[in-house]
Amino acid sequence: MAAPRYRQLAETLRAAIARGDYPVGSQLPPELELAETHGVSRHTARDAIRLLTEAGLIARRRGAGTTVIAAANPSA
Repeated sequence: MAAPRYRQLAETLRAAIARGDYPVGSQLPPELELAETHGVSRHTARDAIRLLTEAGLIARRRGAGTTVIAAANPSA
């Protein structure tokens, strides 16, 4: 059985961050743009971003967007 779509998207974004597509200090696209780009719902994109936030890779601030704060999982 395949992983849930939000986990798949989180892994896709994690890989993009690790390879430098989104370097530390850069902004991730907004939820709606991620959803459209990856063909998922906004709710799915939000859950994927939540996983990356919990992993310590990104930080969210209302009005400022989602910023990459680590290239690899800090706990790894």
